[in-house]
Amino acid sequence: MSEARGFSGGQIALAFLGGVAAGAAIGVLTAPRSGRETREELNGYLRRGKEKTARLPEAVKSATGAAREAFGEVMAEEERGNGKTAPERMM
Repeated sequence: MSEARGFSGGQIALAFLGGVAAGAAIGVLTAPRSGRETREELNGYLRRGKEKTARLPEAVKSATGAAREAFGEVMAEEERGNGKTAPERMM
């Protein structure tokens, strides 16, 4: 039985993003500003984050469509039998 070692790429990415968020929060909260200015800045960050998050599903949908189209083209070429396998054409 094989033993899992280390961390997966997803775990590392999640830890990195968590560190970025924590660092940003500490930086904002310890900055020499008034409470009102800090709240306004946090609201701006949250608003921009919400706007970007709202666009995410459409970006994923678009990328998925492009990947499906590219896969379909590769499969069509493969069916035509042009003498090379898909990995050989990529080189």
